[in-house]
Amino acid sequence: MTGEKTYPGLRFWALFLAGLSFVALTIILAVVTVHAAWPADVPTAVLNPLFYILSGASGASVVLGVFWFLFRYPQHRTVLLILVLLTTGILVAHFYTINQPPFETPGTLSDPIGTTVNDNQVTLTSTLNGSNLAVTVNVSGGNAIGSLALALGNTILPISEMNFVPTPVLALQPSANDFGNFSLQSVPSGPVTLTYQTLTCYDLGKQVDGCVMDEIYYVPAAQALLSGEKCGPYLDNCNLEHPFLSKAVIAAGIAVFGNNDFGWRFFEVLMGTLCIPILFAICWSVTRDSTLSIFAAFLLAFETLFFTQSSIAVIDIQAIFFALLAFMVYLANIRIWRLDRITLAAILLGLSALSKETAIFLVAFLVVYNLIFGAGGRKSKWLSSIRLLVVVAVVFIVGLQLYVTLFGNSSTTTFVDDIRYILSYGASLKCTPSSCGWTDPLFNAPITPFSWMTYYSAVGYFVTRVTINPGNYQYVSLGYWGIPNFFEVWLTWAWAPLVAFLSYKLWTSRAAVVADVTAAVKIDTPSFRIAQFALLWFVIAYFAYVALYFYGRVTYPYYMLPATPALSIGCAYLLTRKWFPREVAYVLLGGVFLWFFLYYPDKSFLPAWLRTFLGH
Repeated sequence: MTGEKTYPGLRFWALFLAGLSFVALTIILAVVTVHAAWPADVPTAVLNPLFYILSGASGASVVLGVFWFLFRYPQHRTVLLILVLLTTGILVAHFYTINQPPFETPGTLSDPIGTTVNDNQVTLTSTLNGSNLAVTVNVSGGNAIGSLALALGNTILPISEMNFVPTPVLALQPSANDFGNFSLQSVPSGPVTLTYQTLTCYDLGKQVDGCVMDEIYYVPAAQALLSGEKCGPYLDNCNLEHPFLSKAVIAAGIAVFGNNDFGWRFFEVLMGTLCIPILFAICWSVTRDSTLSIFAAFLLAFETLFFTQSSIAVIDIQAIFFALLAFMVYLANIRIWRLDRITLAAILLGLSALSKETAIFLVAFLVVYNLIFGAGGRKSKWLSSIRLLVVVAVVFIVGLQLYVTLFGNSSTTTFVDDIRYILSYGASLKCTPSSCGWTDPLFNAPITPFSWMTYYSAVGYFVTRVTINPGNYQYVSLGYWGIPNFFEVWLTWAWAPLVAFLSYKLWTSRAAVVADVTAAVKIDTPSFRIAQFALLWFVIAYFAYVALYFYGRVTYPYYMLPATPALSIGCAYLLTRKWFPREVAYVLLGGVFLWFFLYYPDKSFLPAWLRTFLGH
């Protein structure tokens, strides 16, 4: 007994509030689903107090967790401060871009009665015949119009009298006309004033909200979920090729903050940012190595593809968030009441699979890891692995069945129908002789899983450029780029073979007739165990897509995302070895940050000449 203080009370309340915040998030998602099924009976106003509970409980949990770590490990206060600054900095960086591009831009036109006026978006015409005022609005610009408001002098005219009342979901398209007639009670005392919202994050081809990458699929699916729409004939409005939970997360943001860019992306930003301290906790729970843990958190924080996907309303980060929580619970041996780490991890992995079906590879990873490295004998490992699979399956099946019961159509009434549709959709994404997903313009070849680990040109998810005259120079005013941080990717060619070799050496030393105990002890350190964890994670998450590629399946580069935290851990392991020069490690971390900065979406704080020089 050392008499070392562990502060169990502080730890309990930090974990209790973390659990409360998770429960609040779960209830929010449940309320969103129930509201979608019965919008008249369950108003979204119920979400406001739940959101305050989520915010308060999660914030208090973080604060108490920080204090517990400070008191419990006073020698690591500097590392904790770095983690707090790192996480806060990434959250600020996200909020700096969360409204870019803005969903809508306001505009105003004032029209003396009997004339026509216009700007670069709309043309307004008004005529007065006795007491009848006729107003025509023509969308003469290239953007759709999401809402209109009319006033005559100081009197507001009822917009319901217009032939079409546009909304951000049902917008007035370019070249379309809207008109209305208004019976006036008195002689007009002022001009007709039109206020409108130009939709600048809107897809004209599909006529849906969203603009960055696949937002045009997932934002409408979230809106359909909130409106309680049944699945359409072709299932487009339900987006049934993926499970529903990630879209319910987006819908929760819309319900709380409104149908706008902030509402779409808020929970994505929050979950992506929280992955940073969760990864730190995963490494710390195994190694108690503050340097390795903070290096891993740093590498994930400045992973460009992970940051980009965390910045927009898509569905990958939600699945990774729940999976990271599952891994943390498993490795830290956390239990709640009678739920042990296997059951808790399985529930979280079930939620991960309900967010995106490709989380099945992360489920497979933890099952394999538990079979190899889990606690107990062979029988115990098999039983716990089977229990993990069963609980994951139950959560996944119950969630899917709930969704299709409430929102399915005549062809999708059971979870089996939904799974069949997911599999058939995935199987339909086949490479052809002329196309195999995204093409690298530099190499004029498809971007394949082999490109992911070597190099490919940045894919522009959403890029706007500004031309400077004279000289005809260009810079990117806003750019969401689909590209990993290749400093981390290339380091994988060093750490992965190293960990594989050491694993083989450890296995052979243990399997020898006379076990080489000295060699085994030297290799089998806590840091090496987390590196093995990362290697197995990377191998299963990455090579699954190599296999699918050889099967002929289209493989998009962002499919690498579930393996990204594993790369961060593996790189951190390499950079923190005693034999690795610390000066070189810091130079590589600097390169990671510079790569991130180069592809940061909005660098409007820089002068135009420097942005032109950077090119991105």
